[in-house]
Amino acid sequence: MVFGKRSVRLLAVRQRRLVFPIDRSWLAVVNILCRESFVLFPILLRTTFGTDCHELEYLPEDFGNICKLAVLDLSGCYKIKVLLETFCQLMGLKDLNLSDCHGLQQLHESFGDLSEIQSLNLTSCSKLRTLPHSLFKIHKLKHLNLSYCISLIYLPSSFDSISKMTSLIELNIATGQQRVLDKVQSIREHLNLPRAIKHDVHEMENVGSSSIVELGRLHCHELIVHWEHGGIRNVDKDKLVPENLVPPRTLESFGLYGYMCKDFPTWVSGISSYLPYLMCLRLANLAKCDHLPAFGQLPNLRNFCMEDIPSVRKIGREFYGDEGNCKKLKVIRLERMDNLEEWWTTRSGEEDKEFLIPNLHLLQVTDYPKLSFLPYPPRKQGFGSLVSSTLPFSVFIRNCNFSTGRWGRLEHLATLEIFYAKGCSGSRTLLDIIKCFLSLRVLHLISQEDMEILPEWLGQLVSLDEINIDNCRNLTSLPKSIQNLPALRELWLRERKGLEILPEGLGQLASLKKLLIMDCPKLTFLPESMMNLTGLEELWLGGFNSLPEWIGQLSCLKEINIFDSPNMTCLLESMQNLNNLKKLYIWNCPRLIERCRQEDANKISHIPRVILDGKRVIPGQAIEGPEVAIFVPRNGDLRSTMINGEDHD
Repeated sequence: MVFGKRSVRLLAVRQRRLVFPIDRSWLAVVNILCRESFVLFPILLRTTFGTDCHELEYLPEDFGNICKLAVLDLSGCYKIKVLLETFCQLMGLKDLNLSDCHGLQQLHESFGDLSEIQSLNLTSCSKLRTLPHSLFKIHKLKHLNLSYCISLIYLPSSFDSISKMTSLIELNIATGQQRVLDKVQSIREHLNLPRAIKHDVHEMENVGSSSIVELGRLHCHELIVHWEHGGIRNVDKDKLVPENLVPPRTLESFGLYGYMCKDFPTWVSGISSYLPYLMCLRLANLAKCDHLPAFGQLPNLRNFCMEDIPSVRKIGREFYGDEGNCKKLKVIRLERMDNLEEWWTTRSGEEDKEFLIPNLHLLQVTDYPKLSFLPYPPRKQGFGSLVSSTLPFSVFIRNCNFSTGRWGRLEHLATLEIFYAKGCSGSRTLLDIIKCFLSLRVLHLISQEDMEILPEWLGQLVSLDEINIDNCRNLTSLPKSIQNLPALRELWLRERKGLEILPEGLGQLASLKKLLIMDCPKLTFLPESMMNLTGLEELWLGGFNSLPEWIGQLSCLKEINIFDSPNMTCLLESMQNLNNLKKLYIWNCPRLIERCRQEDANKISHIPRVILDGKRVIPGQAIEGPEVAIFVPRNGDLRSTMINGEDHD
């Protein structure tokens, strides 16, 4: 078989399943396929880029021409960063698997044009930060999986429309940002989708503990077995209940809370065969448990959480079993385990051995005064880089008092893209370490009280697209080199009591879209060069006496927020020139608000949404809308605003 005069040695078709070769020559095959598939394969149904195609970085422009393609599996193509607009021409696509596409950062806004999609799997797209507004247009969507999209910071307001999609029968999100979890939960409740089955052991004891055996015949996916605190506990009964429990083989998420026995039930020793599909395991309030079985043997474990298990002191080779590694484990969360001292990341706890958690995306450790990872990180190749399909890209550190040596360990994480530090000591050493993160995109420095300067080399981190400096009270200025950050899109400056002046070069940030300056009492004016920020779309100002006259030249502005400015008395005439301005929010500015209701009403009449101290002004009418609530961003958190029941994003 040939494509024209080309041999088909690189293409294998078996049972309507198209598999591309490992090397880069597959691109030529795809280009041929796009041109000739309708002649050679009129019923082309499935294309799979298998597990050996990790090197795939992009799809060709004309890939969208395969209009009859129904099932596409790109899982594990972790170098793909974006799907081009032409991808959205696959009008026949019904099943799209993008799981473990760790590098994928966005879906094109035209994604909603794929109106035939019934199943969309975005599991472990760990760099995906938002979803397109057009997603709600896919009215045939039945299955949507957002599990382990740990960078998904919010859902677009249009996502509310998904709650009206009666076709949706499955919506999963195992872990992620709290506001996203809450949003998904509300949608699941609205659509009456299956939720976790929670069994209170006290209630089961009242009807006989053997009743839990019936759980084995259920077809649930999430199960929580829970003991309430307080009262007299019978340890023998505590053990009898889970001994009788043989969970459903289909289980994907299991929680064990409040268990009082030292040893786990017998069946747990073979948990990898009992629960082969288990992806999420949560253990909490296990007061007497002093060791863990081989949970690392669970073949599909992605999320492992432990909380308040005071008797466990070490997690060693027994966690991993005698062979294999935790290849799919993406998220580890540890909280309040005061006596945990060691976690081995190799089978011996020594260097130069196989790293057993090679694809870890998120490690969250809270209140662990004694914990050390052995080795942590592997000195030669960096944490997670041994046979890893994803390098570590984010670190969140809160309230840590590290020595210089411990800060120095972060030098190994040169691939970091997101760095968040809050309330940590040793800021000078910390800043020296940040210099090593040449791929850094997001920098959040929160409540760093001993931080006095930001070094000039900050301008060398040319990949930075977001900087947030919050409550660093002794920081007096920004480095002049900040003007050298060509990709900077967001700059947040809040509660900087010592900040007196902004660098004149701030106006050279041509990519800047969002600027927030609030609660900086010594900063009395903004540099005139900021009139050159013609791409700015969102502006937050708090604590100023007046607005700069040149604000009317920022023609791309879509939203203005003015907060806590009691001395501000009027708006500018030039605001009437802002034809793209859609939203104006003014809070705690009594003189300005009074003026907006009277003399300055004509200056805001062209703005569709105007909110004054929580009340919506209806342009051209004397009445006002109902009260609304707004949450101002604090401590580096993105705001979450509800206005008349709609997300404000």
